[in-house]
Amino acid sequence: MSTTPDNSRAYVWQDGDAFRAPVGTLYPTDPWAQPPLTGLLAGVPTAWDPFGGIQAGFSNDGSQELKKHNIFNKRKNVYAVSRGTREDSVKFRAVDYSKAAVLTALQGGSIVKVGDTFEWRGGNSEEFAFMFTLADPSSGAVDRIGFWTPKATLATPPPRSFTGEDLDGWEMEIIALEELRPISNFNPLGDIAVKFLVGVGVATAGTFVLIYDGHTTAPIPYDATPAAVKAALVALDDGYGAADWDVVADSAGWLITTPGGLLQGNGSALTGGALSLTAA
Repeated sequence: MSTTPDNSRAYVWQDGDAFRAPVGTLYPTDPWAQPPLTGLLAGVPTAWDPFGGIQAGFSNDGSQELKKHNIFNKRKNVYAVSRGTREDSVKFRAVDYSKAAVLTALQGGSIVKVGDTFEWRGGNSEEFAFMFTLADPSSGAVDRIGFWTPKATLATPPPRSFTGEDLDGWEMEIIALEELRPISNFNPLGDIAVKFLVGVGVATAGTFVLIYDGHTTAPIPYDATPAAVKAALVALDDGYGAADWDVVADSAGWLITTPGGLLQGNGSALTGGALSLTAA
């Protein structure tokens, strides 16, 4: 009998919320807290507006064109593959006349009072930050997941039907214009190193850069303080803030705790030394 299944790591996401904010807004420090939620936009706390009632959950559809390359003198397998741009969209049915739902449905339009009547004047397009979060209340698990993008738009005017048999609502399809990034309050890859010893050897001048999740810091002086190294990492446009990083002095240089995952770097601009990065 197999001993590998672990139902503590299996989920039925039966509860969740969707939010929108001005384009570029970072996700909240605690995305799973009860609203109201705020994230940072250019360093200023900014409200995430909830969509409210969501019917039938969410559908996350990702696609990416794959092209197979073959060569004449190797016929037993595909020689190489190339991939096109990844496309992500999120579909859900918003059923509350909430600020978030109405703003999204208006696509950059507005509601104007004309006499005693309010006219809904739709726009052509609008961009905004988007986030949805999920929970599994049936198991009592504290684990949470979600998805966030700093830039999204509504695909088409949302279809509606008025049958008298179901809740009124908007069939939303949100297209991510920047990466739709999964987020969670747990790390299922718990063995991934999150602490790294970083040193510059006997360098006497110059700078180095650190690379995390595809983002590169500004040049860091060879003799930077831990606070300066942390500031460079916090400044990365990767959705992480000061609370996600820790940098302390070490005999080799600096001990850096990342939000999780691989830390890399480049020390080609150092004088008299070499950049070293090792998992602690």
